[in-house]
Amino acid sequence: MSRKLRQGVNIQINEGKNYAKAVIFPGEQFVCITEDENSQKINTYFDWTKIESLRTYSKGE
Repeated sequence: MSRKLRQGVNIQINEGKNYAKAVIFPGEQFVCITEDENSQKINTYFDWTKIESLRTYSKGE
């Protein structure tokens, strides 16, 4: 199962990098964030037990 971020929505995990154009793959033991940047596919993995905060950013209506 995966979840592509809606256009205009960014996500930030543990006060870290702000992901704008990413796909989230939640697994049983970890969460994978996949993004395309400069013709490269970048995968970042987060351990579920290490995630302390999650923020979403979007423009107000």
